[in-house]
Amino acid sequence: MVLLTAYVANVRGDLKKATKDAETADRLAGANQVYEIKALLGELYARQQQWGLAANNLQDALRIQPMAVGACIMLGQVYLQLGESAKAIKLLKPDKPEALRKALEADANAIKTLIRAHQSLKQYAAAQELTSRLAQMGGQTTEVRLQEAGNLLLQGKQAEAEGILKELLNVGSGKDKERAAASLVDLYRRTNRKEEAKKLLDALLAAEPENRTWSALLVSLATPEGKPSDPDDPEVQGF
Repeated sequence: MVLLTAYVANVRGDLKKATKDAETADRLAGANQVYEIKALLGELYARQQQWGLAANNLQDALRIQPMAVGACIMLGQVYLQLGESAKAIKLLKPDKPEALRKALEADANAIKTLIRAHQSLKQYAAAQELTSRLAQMGGQTTEVRLQEAGNLLLQGKQAEAEGILKELLNVGSGKDKERAAASLVDLYRRTNRKEEAKKLLDALLAAEPENRTWSALLVSLATPEGKPSDPDDPEVQGF
């Protein structure tokens, strides 16, 4: 019953109550650890950026159900936040069991997490290979193209990345267009080309004067440390 109230509170966005109830359910379970409780606690702690507690509970969950794909991916994302990219790669690229390996290879969120892990370790060839696999799975989506541009930027290939971002900006709409613009403005800022960024945003604002993203990006240029960011890119995907 306590676990049910924790689920309900989580759905409602009341993380504190959900965590308190899940912790109570965990204490009541005692030595008989329950996968659903451990997985929920892992998610709740991660959403509150309590990465160590999140990792501990997700590890417990996987000891109970080693084939749980969702828990594997979430733990991999938590490892990234802890700066343990090598652990994330090892977790999400298991040699066995084969069923788990195949399931992770076919999961887009697992691939995205692996891309970030390889990028953080400067393993750009591996990151690009995974980006290509992601494209084959879902087509040349904006997200995949942004991943590709990010990988190119990390390799210092700014001109190629800029070309992709400009293409996305020209063909995109709505949130896709905003994400491409945010990334392009960030590229301009990082390469000391703020005037080009301002010119771009002025043009976008002239076409869409009510768009808050364009206004926010323009304001960010006025501060020395202003960093345009993807409006829809959470710190950890899926939390």
